[in-house]
Amino acid sequence: MKELSQQAQAAKLIRKELKVAFPDIKFRVTSKGYSMGDNVRIMWVNGPTREQVQEISDKYQYGHFDGMIDCYEYSNTRKDIPQTKFVFTEREVTKDIYDTMYDVWFSSFASFEAIEGTKDKFLMNGKEETIRYMSSRFLNKIDLRKPLTEKRIYDTQF
Repeated sequence: MKELSQQAQAAKLIRKELKVAFPDIKFRVTSKGYSMGDNVRIMWVNGPTREQVQEISDKYQYGHFDGMIDCYEYSNTRKDIPQTKFVFTEREVTKDIYDTMYDVWFSSFASFEAIEGTKDKFLMNGKEETIRYMSSRFLNKIDLRKPLTEKRIYDTQF
């Protein structure tokens, strides 16, 4: 039987840890090897924040890329677990979540002015924005395993 690559072993362990930490969330964890590197990609819909997932996955990445010096730095090397060069996390947020946020935010803030003929664009302090853009910073901070309610939106600091 063929031995699994380091990144495939890391993906397998990440998948196992995520299943324990977030049993009701379906994660897609894949690994890929290529010239000069490898990675593990973690994808899921709604559910926990990227930060919550990264608390589990960060230990499996053995360094980081420093764009200032155009070099990969091995700053997290561990001998006790398989590791990969990069771990990418990507949470998809469904349209109903954005719609809920839009409805709450638009009804709450006088500085939002709808742009005629659209539901997802508005003016904020004279600048055209989309609810998706404005919401992404906010949604990065909120755990979506529970329903998004008006109270949760108001109680979240960002």
